[in-house]
Amino acid sequence: MGLLRSKWAKLSRARKSEQTKENFQNFKLEIFFDRDQSDLPVNEELNVEEEEADSEELETSEPGNKRVRLVSPLNELSPRQTQRRTDDLFSALREEAMKQHITTTQLLGYLLHRENYVHDRPVADIGMKLFQQEPVAKELCLDEALYMLSAYKLGRSGYTNLRFDMKKRVEFPAYYRVKQHKDLITPQIDSLSEVTGVSFSLVASVQIHFKRLITLLGIALQPGSYTMVAKEGLDGSGRHAIYNQLGNVETHDNLDVGTFKCIPKSRPIMITMGKENSELLAKIVPPVDVEIGELQQNGVTVEDNGKMYTLKVEFHRSMNDGKMQKLLLGRGGGFCVLCPFSADEAVSPDQIKDGFEIDYCLKVAYKLNAGFTSWKEDQKQKAKKKEAKKRIIAMIKAKTGIAVDMPDAVGAGGTSTTGNTARALLFDPEKRQVLIECIPQKVRRDQECDRVVYDEFITNLSIILRVVSSKQRINTEHLDHLCKETALKLVSHWPGFKFTPSVHQVLAHSAALISANDSKGLGTLSEEPLEHNNKNLRIYREHLARKTTQHANLSDVITRLWIKSDPIVRSFQHAVKCSFCGEEHNVWSCTQKHARSSCFSLEEHLLACMFADDQDQDQETGT
Repeated sequence: MGLLRSKWAKLSRARKSEQTKENFQNFKLEIFFDRDQSDLPVNEELNVEEEEADSEELETSEPGNKRVRLVSPLNELSPRQTQRRTDDLFSALREEAMKQHITTTQLLGYLLHRENYVHDRPVADIGMKLFQQEPVAKELCLDEALYMLSAYKLGRSGYTNLRFDMKKRVEFPAYYRVKQHKDLITPQIDSLSEVTGVSFSLVASVQIHFKRLITLLGIALQPGSYTMVAKEGLDGSGRHAIYNQLGNVETHDNLDVGTFKCIPKSRPIMITMGKENSELLAKIVPPVDVEIGELQQNGVTVEDNGKMYTLKVEFHRSMNDGKMQKLLLGRGGGFCVLCPFSADEAVSPDQIKDGFEIDYCLKVAYKLNAGFTSWKEDQKQKAKKKEAKKRIIAMIKAKTGIAVDMPDAVGAGGTSTTGNTARALLFDPEKRQVLIECIPQKVRRDQECDRVVYDEFITNLSIILRVVSSKQRINTEHLDHLCKETALKLVSHWPGFKFTPSVHQVLAHSAALISANDSKGLGTLSEEPLEHNNKNLRIYREHLARKTTQHANLSDVITRLWIKSDPIVRSFQHAVKCSFCGEEHNVWSCTQKHARSSCFSLEEHLLACMFADDQDQDQETGT
């Protein structure tokens, strides 16, 4: 009995289901409207059959009346129905695209741009990119993500928060993918044996750097032998925080950083704890010199995409400041590292004929404003010089807004008289005139006024500094003549003044150094990339590195510096463009703007004479 009841219940449910389906298929809803009253009679038929639901045919039921079957929206249909309904439209678009000699995607992109140009400009821009066959970015590449980490000094949590906040606008790759890519392009970190520090193998660093340069340039190099010119140097960075770290034997607030440079940004190869002195250099320099010798003599083999390259590297130790040069050369007590002359011999007129920085200009101004011209000072002269210094600093601050010879306001040590301060004060004629007005108009035995001579001296010095720090081809004969004329003018008018070592090097050796550098300015040999790393070192050690041990802390720092200096990562950096000509330089250094200037001053004319034309240089070299 139980089995019969179960079969009877199933049969009853099947009959009810068939009857319901039959009634639903025969159900029709008809609504009639009068055609003469601008209404359309509609007969809406609901049908579950796939073919009838997709139909768009019109039928006439009575004279003057029309029966229309309503069609479901396209986004409510199944994928099969959607494809069937758009077949004719897609064929028509494809034929039209072939007639216009473009792709179907380009045609759809233009239609998208035209439809949304007024109401939705971002969508219209996407359409234009499709029409112009430009890539529509959906996700940042791994190198772009590394640039975001480096440029904005983000850690893991900061990057992850930014990734989720910007998810609706742009897709960031996950942090673990970025870290894997970072490990792939970073050399293995080694510990220094004799001192506390970390380093990269110079061979591995050159190999990775060469591969990244090839990828950035996008050129197909043929397998063979190549030579790469690199500049390397050392520099100290002080006033670092001291942490209570595991395994510390001795802590220092100074770091020494070793780098090499093949691009405008230096790449780190070593960071060590310790003072910047000869004892530390004796431990860290010889191992690096051994690697440099092997690279220069034997080279290194680089494999990239199945191609083999033999790379030889020429290293030039030029990125060192004055203190490091004296330590490396062992001439700590010498007046000049480039010649054997003393301070008295450097101001000899005969020696100048045979053949400066802003700090020196301020020292001369203080003495002249105080009313004496001797380089050595007694107690009374020191007091007068101190009062003159206060007057000059206050006058420059009031009229130009530039703070000179003041303690560093950010607590990094030193004074506010930096290279940027010198450029702002010396290179601008109006601001330079404020410093000239501080000199009294006193006439000496040669019938020349102190102010006039000082004006000529700092004007020539500003021209020399701009020429020496440039990267263009220089007329060394004109530069040598200007340097000697400036030095002779100073020592003949004020015989009691002495040159500082830096001013002596600029006036006495600039022309010779530029001649040895293929007659090009010394801007590419500057140690500014090393000095620029000092503030990054402090930020990385304090906020973006582990504090567990010194090795872990320095490992995170050197990895950050390596990624920051990567050529592909740096290529995403915004380039400063001139508002006058559109090239990548500041507007104040634009030669085209100065050439079109209506008032071409004597200073600008003299500066233009210092640079050699490429045609003149080719004639001199016989090419």
